[in-house]
Amino acid sequence: RTLVSDALKSGVRIRQQLLWTKHGHWLTLDDSPTNGTEPDFSMIQIDCDSSSVDSFVSTRESGVTTPSSKYDVSICFEQKKKFVETDLMEAIDYGQRLLRVQREREFALTALFHCQGDEKIIRWVRVEGGTKGAYTAKITRPFSLAPGGEGQSQFLTLLSMTSSEIGLVHPLVEPMNAGISCDVRSFAGRGATSKVYSAILGDREGALKILEPSFVHLVDHEVSTLAKLANLSGVPRAEKIAHNAIFLEDFLFPTDGCLRAFVEDLVSCLRGAHALGIVHRDVRPENVMKTAGGKVILNDWGCSAKEGKQVSFAGTFRYASEEVLTSVIQGTDRLPQPKDDLHSLVRTVIALNDVDVRKKLSDVADGNYHDAICFWEKWQQHNPFYAGTFFKAAETEDYETLKQLR
Repeated sequence: RTLVSDALKSGVRIRQQLLWTKHGHWLTLDDSPTNGTEPDFSMIQIDCDSSSVDSFVSTRESGVTTPSSKYDVSICFEQKKKFVETDLMEAIDYGQRLLRVQREREFALTALFHCQGDEKIIRWVRVEGGTKGAYTAKITRPFSLAPGGEGQSQFLTLLSMTSSEIGLVHPLVEPMNAGISCDVRSFAGRGATSKVYSAILGDREGALKILEPSFVHLVDHEVSTLAKLANLSGVPRAEKIAHNAIFLEDFLFPTDGCLRAFVEDLVSCLRGAHALGIVHRDVRPENVMKTAGGKVILNDWGCSAKEGKQVSFAGTFRYASEEVLTSVIQGTDRLPQPKDDLHSLVRTVIALNDVDVRKKLSDVADGNYHDAICFWEKWQQHNPFYAGTFFKAAETEDYETLKQLR
């Protein structure tokens, strides 16, 4: 409190609020709600022009204050009377938890305060995510927290930084309706044209889809397409909230396999869209999602097109039909057809229900259209029933037969 008070008097802009958070195991992992931990202190960004230290550092009177959202925490701190090696594991664990909760984050900082008698020091721990669930941690030597010490200088520097400068990157979204706030919570996933976050728009929870700069033009197209399909089951409900952002009313989750009921719903969804002259053009496993209630949703209509209009290739080539890929190889545009979606659906359902198929397809190098064609030719040769039944049904646009796909 003395450090922050002196800094404010000197005109330093403080951007982080330090909270006493030793309560309630609030830093739970999203995939394991029974596990949790509670750092002694945490920092979150605060937009405040106050000159009062009470606005930035918890007081004894205010007591424990856990962050309103664990997705907003920039740094976690643990305080110990003396240093033992196991304390470092606790600090590293905080960093790993922040990386797993705040999934787009590339690194997380945590720290250990050691306060015993007149000796007050701090050690910083930087945790980075690696491949295959591995983490690396870099630990500094101890720095003094005495007045004028390096530790105090480092701590003050971090207090004056934004969360994005400390590694926590959340996009800033300014809704077109100035009366509605959009609280971006956690990173959910990345596609070829966009990133998706869980978010709260006003008082509604859902998903926020933010288009990459070169694909912003797809926002209006996708929203208008979804409006035309609003009466169909299996289509997400969406609205444009910014020039580059779409809000989806339901937060969607990946499907674990593709149950027969899902297949029937997907076929019905595509049949309804095709009846309206709209072809999805990007049916693939990543776009087969489900709501929290278990309802299947065919997501990402940004590449969709009207029948009868020649277009260049869009979508994911690994699940496209041979006819579509041949036109890409030849460099020719073609008219999108309902059977394009149905061929992709057959391949998608096969992949969702067979991990080995997905693995082999992921090994096909980007842009290697010939290998994708060869993969599915060989697969059909080894699975003649599917070739003679479901691939044929896709070619002839036999929706009823495709409902039996599993």
